[in-house]
Amino acid sequence: MTANRAGSFAGSETDSRVSPKFGLAYALSDNIELYGNWGRGFHSNDARGVVNRDDPLPGLAPGTGHEAGARFEFGDVRITSAYWWLNLDSELIFVGDSNSVEPRGASERDGYELTLFWRPLDWLGIDAVYTGSNAHYVDNPDGWHIEGSVEHAGQIGLAATKDNWEASLRVRYLGPYALVPDNSVRASSETTISLRGSYTLGNLTYYADLINLVDADGKDIVYWYEAYVARLDPAGLTSEDIDCSFVNCRMSRAQEPRTLRVGVKWTF
Repeated sequence: MTANRAGSFAGSETDSRVSPKFGLAYALSDNIELYGNWGRGFHSNDARGVVNRDDPLPGLAPGTGHEAGARFEFGDVRITSAYWWLNLDSELIFVGDSNSVEPRGASERDGYELTLFWRPLDWLGIDAVYTGSNAHYVDNPDGWHIEGSVEHAGQIGLAATKDNWEASLRVRYLGPYALVPDNSVRASSETTISLRGSYTLGNLTYYADLINLVDADGKDIVYWYEAYVARLDPAGLTSEDIDCSFVNCRMSRAQEPRTLRVGVKWTF
């Protein structure tokens, strides 16, 4: 059943997709393994657009992904590397003014990921991951950059265990990225350092987390869109002429300030 009047969001639609996937792994030696994956998938579109009779959207937008990589294990060192490709029939972009997401056309993405785990001592473990990606529209007159697509990200962690004690340090990095298709406005990078300590006694674990150790003033997520800002009405106009102004501006969610969390966990 479709919407019963033009522009209405009432109604229902049905859509379905077959998503085959295929993976292959080959042990080149006791220390090296090669692997590859291929698959079809999809993402769902906003239901309001799917049931809209004026300009309906498909319920499911298909995509195809490929991945090739290798795993290495030498003693206490384990490394995984991968390169991937992803083609989507449409991107979903957040539109703050309507608090919804909208499709913006087909895209092509590719990137790499490197992960490391190393245990140099019996009581010490080190893990790290770094990823870089390219994302662009296939055909977009406003520009080829996909809004909000992170280009580089990584983190490194150190974990120490001794008897009933545990302690860890983690550094997270989120690189800059485009906020508009022509790349004229970008989000800044963000780095977060956090600490954790715990002590286990019987079934109880006492722990403390110190988040954002250096109290960095970053932004976890940033958007750029047109929004209403009070008191920015054009000069010379009264409230009878206009009662609000819309301006293009940067909207963000602030990074959590330095925060200490303590607690007790009971295992039974």
